[in-house]
Amino acid sequence: MNSCIHEYSKFIDRSLAKDLERNRLDVLRGILAETTNQSKTSSKPLTTDVQIVSILRKRAKAAEAAADEFKAAKREDLIEKEMSQLGVLEEYIGGVEMVGEEEIRKIVAGVIGKMRTDGVRVTKGDVLKALIGPGGAFGGRNVEMQEVAKTVEGMI
Repeated sequence: MNSCIHEYSKFIDRSLAKDLERNRLDVLRGILAETTNQSKTSSKPLTTDVQIVSILRKRAKAAEAAADEFKAAKREDLIEKEMSQLGVLEEYIGGVEMVGEEEIRKIVAGVIGKMRTDGVRVTKGDVLKALIGPGGAFGGRNVEMQEVAKTVEGMI
């Protein structure tokens, strides 16, 4: 088991010992199941917090969609459960420090400017390599890749 998932597993064990809140327990079990499944079925194992946050965001979107469906069906009990689980997911998502949009824009602008002054071809792929590739400008920091790609597209 890779270390990132192992840390979350230990966190779940500590959480269970301290807090028996049902929704939190369900969310934590779901996260562990999904990360374990991802690590076994994917060719790229989970190694960073950003990958875990991506899974959490996907689960949060699913919880929002479920809550909307329950609202349409007027199932207040299930709406409350989904919203509670969404709150737990957002709490965990917020616990991971990510590079902010403004800093992303500043770094992307700097890389594009340097590439242009160096006479290097400025394409989306080349800029992304310079940003997130080995030795890239983000240097292993927690950054949302979709946000970076969107920013690069807007600046080229």
